[in-house]
Amino acid sequence: MTLEDLKNYFGNGNRFEKETGISHTSWGNWFKDYGFVPIRSQRKIEIITQGALKADLKDLPDVDY
Repeated sequence: MTLEDLKNYFGNGNRFEKETGISHTSWGNWFKDYGFVPIRSQRKIEIITQGALKADLKDLPDVDY
């Protein structure tokens, strides 16, 4: 899932936090600092949205953790 997917589905960080239980600070960090949604968060969001948003490894940057 991309940041654009999140924005289209939730609209803003406050609604995101309310519906997922993930802080709106994380939302802000993903948009401002990371540029992507971490895979563990993607999996959680996929479950919470009942598959409306799908976790996808291809949307992650090629970084060595």
